[in-house]
This record gives sequence, C-alpha cells and structure tokens, in this order.
Amino acid sequence: MISNASGKELDYSGLLSISEETKMPVVKRYDGINDFKTLKSLISKEREGYVVKFRNGFRMKIKGEEYVRLHRILTRFSNVDIWEYLKDCKNIDELLDRVPDEFDKWVKTTIQDLRYGSYQLRETAGKLHDGFRYGKFGDRDPEPTKKEFAEFVMKQQEVLHAIMFAMWDGNNDKVDEIIWRLLRPTYSKPFWQKETES
Repeated sequence: MISNASGKELDYSGLLSISEETKMPVVKRYDGINDFKTLKSLISKEREGYVVKFRNGFRMKIKGEEYVRLHRILTRFSNVDIWEYLKDCKNIDELLDRVPDEFDKWVKTTIQDLRYGSYQLRETAGKLHDGFRYGKFGDRDPEPTKKEFAEFVMKQQEVLHAIMFAMWDGNNDKVDEIIWRLLRPTYSKPFWQKETES
C-alpha cells in the first residue's frame, strides 16, 4: 500500500493497524525462508504463489506448480475453447476458478459476450415466433399455417430464419445447436493484461 500523501510504501505493521480498523484483509507474511525452492514447495494447489520482497525493495513473484500448469493451458486456450464449453454445457466454473489473473478479464468478457449473444438471438427469434404464431396476448385464433409462418420468417433478418423454424417445430435442442453455431467466434487467444511498472 502506497500513501497518497507521501508516496511512500506503508510497512507491514502499518497495514495491520489499518486492517484492524477497516477489516481490510492483509496477506500473510512469511519471514526467514531464504531458499526459493523450499518456498515454492510450500505453495498449495489452492494458492497462486508468493511475492518475495528483498531488502532493497525489489519484488519477485514465485508461482506454484499448479498455477504454472494452468497458465500453460490458458496460453494455448482460445475463445473457441470457451465457445465449446458453453455450447456443450460443460461446467465453465471449473475453468473460472483457476484462471490466472492475467487472463481473468479476457475469459470473463468472452463468456459474457457469448452468453449475451445467445440470449439476444433466442429472445429476438422467440418474440417474433410467439407474437406471430400465438398473438401478442396468446389470443390468435386460428393459429397460422406453416406456409404463412414461412412467409413471415422470410421478412425477418436472415440470421433468425433457422432459429425460428426450429422454434416452430418445437425442437429446443435444434434451437440451441443453431444459435451456438451462429455464435462460433473467429479464433483468438487470451488477451494478456501485463502488469505495468511504475
């Protein structure tokens, strides 16, 4: 923590004092370990690693083996992989729990964009389908023929055609399949948010 007033770093005891007053969490301090290999061996799978601070103020990160392994996976991980997770209804939380900080924002933004795209397509096609087929208040009688529906569909955005026909047939699995096929992104790898030095 850097003081805005003086520009100087607060020492650990100062952080603990602030923590007592504000309930702000403070990282645990480890003293007396001089061997990096020993320090690295103490990192559990649930932890990212340690920041080592030298007497001259220089800092260095020591990452755990599990973090490094996942980091390697994510450097080869793409937006298409995320798309496949969502398309196949895999548990993406397992991935989110382990995303290194450098990729966290990119992964979450990619997931959010794909989910929102899916919602938009389903919502737009669904409102058009239901409004034409059943009426605004579900009071259309008689229900239109498939030919009438097809003529209506062809007047809508082309991207919605296949979705609306699948909705007419009541095939929700097909609706999902079409939507996710339409949302398949152009391949890109994680945006690495490198830390900036001040």
